[in-house]
Amino acid sequence: MEIHSKKFNSDVLYFAEPSHGRSLQGLGVPGVSKMLAEITEGDYGHDYLNVDAVVGFYRNIESRMLPGDEVWIDLVENRVRNIRFENDGVLEVFQNLFIYYES
Repeated sequence: MEIHSKKFNSDVLYFAEPSHGRSLQGLGVPGVSKMLAEITEGDYGHDYLNVDAVVGFYRNIESRMLPGDEVWIDLVENRVRNIRFENDGVLEVFQNLFIYYES
C-alpha cells in the first residue's frame, strides 16, 4: 500500500488507498497518525507496523517540505520501503528498508 503526501501552502495532505478499503486522507501529522491507526487496526495486514516511528518520520519531513513537494512511501509487510521525494520536479528515490532513529 502506498501513502502519498503533498504540501499545499502551509498544510500537508496525506492520501492512502488500502486494498479492500475506502480511500483515506488526513491533514498534517495528526491526520496521518489517524490514518495509520486505522490501517494498523483494520484488515489491511499491517498489524505490526511501528506507527510511532512512521509518524516521527513524517513529523521530521513535514517541517522541511516546501509548497508543492511530494513524498510517497510503500508499506510492505509492515515495513516502510521505497521512499520517494519530489522537490521542484526532481525525484529522489530511497528503495531500501527505512530505519528511523529518534535522537
